[in-house]
Order: sequence, then C-alpha cells, then structure tokens
Amino acid sequence: MFHKRHKLAEPNVPATWAEAGAWRAWEPPLNVVRGESRRQEALARYCGPLNHHGYLVPIGANLCREPDNPVDRNAIRVEIEDAHVGYIAEEIAAQMSPLLDKAKCGRFSVAGVIRGGAVDAPSLGLHLWLGRRITAGPIIVIDPSAQAHDNYAVRWRGPEDRPTAISTSGPQRDVAGVHTGGSAHGGRWRGIDQRDSFVTIRGAQEFLRSETDALERHFAYNLLEEALYKCRDTISGALEDFQTICEQ
Repeated sequence: MFHKRHKLAEPNVPATWAEAGAWRAWEPPLNVVRGESRRQEALARYCGPLNHHGYLVPIGANLCREPDNPVDRNAIRVEIEDAHVGYIAEEIAAQMSPLLDKAKCGRFSVAGVIRGGAVDAPSLGLHLWLGRRITAGPIIVIDPSAQAHDNYAVRWRGPEDRPTAISTSGPQRDVAGVHTGGSAHGGRWRGIDQRDSFVTIRGAQEFLRSETDALERHFAYNLLEEALYKCRDTISGALEDFQTICEQ
C-alpha cells in the first residue's frame, strides 16, 4: 500500500494545521481505521448533535503499537487524546508495525478528520493522513493506488465547495460539512451570485425570501451557511446568524 523508510522524521504539518484550515487543501485522507462503530461515544464528544450536513472535524490521532495484543501482534491502536476510537486496518497494520518496531517508535501522531453525524448518515468515522505527522514518527509515503482503492478511498471535495457546520455542544473546532450532492443539482440556486462572501449572503437571503421549493432552499442555505462562517470575524453577529441558519 505504501513505501516506507525505517527512520523517524520531524513533524511535517504546522502546529496550527487544524485551526488555520491547511487540511482543506490536502489530498484525501484514507479510510484505514476500523472499529469506530463500537466507539461512537468517544468520537461524538468532538461533534454536536445530528444535523442536516454532518461534520468534518480536523483532529490529531495517536497511533499506538500493541505488540502484546492477543488477537493481532501487529495491532496499532488509534486514540484521540486518551480515548480509544479504533484500530488501524489489520492489513495496513501488518505493513506499518515492522516499520514502527525497527524505528523503536511505540507511538506517534498524525492528522485526521472525524466525519459523519448527519441525520441521514449518523455514524461517525475517523479518516487519517498517515503521511502527515503531528509528532516525530516514521516516514510513510502513500502509494497513489491506495487513494483509489475501494477499501480506503474517501470522497473528498475542494474547500470552496464544502458547506459548513459547527459543533454547538462539544469543543469549538473549525469544521466543514459532509458532501450533500449540491454540485449535481443545477437548480435556480445556481443563480445566486458567488463572487465573494458578502455578495453571496445578500443573494442567498433574497433568494430564500421568495423561493418555496425545498431542494432549492436546501442548497441556498448551504451557500448562506458557508458565507456567514467565512465572515464570522469581519461581520458583527455573523457567527450567531450562522448558528441560526444551521438550525433552520
């Protein structure tokens, strides 16, 4: 799946990778964590209640070797802070564990993202960028074929296309919504001017005053949410309006 080198390297992501939104422009993460379905409570603490869009929450994940695991001697446990949220897929752990053992690395951290929490897709999962180190760890160069493999591929959109959602009950983190299919719906909402966030806010608000079709309103709300969140630091009350629009 990936090429590997038996040595440790320094972190290769900035300390503010999550807050500054650097992850939005990265390649897709990989779906290589298994067992999250049994650990939903641990993942849910970083999201809010179920909503229409769901959550995309950037977060650091600790990869911990478990050489004494009675089921799999190659096991690599995945933790967020001190909470156990799953294991690296068995076939991937079999490739990674010799690398970690030779490098005498029992634990290191990589960038990840919690995804899910939508009304129609409530389960939460954790996807990882194995090659993007938050702490010193082994150098892992992902084989491009892994990105397209059915077992590991993650649907990923450009940052400009993602609607936005935010946790209102857990820790406040910069998050973006799960893909809602808006790009495939070329309806009247496409006529909303999207040259900049200020224009989009005005256009979406005017559109929603007269539009009655539920699907058209859905995608207009997507645009309005994203534009309000982008302007949260420049328009007084934008974040409050954003929260209201998310609820609507």
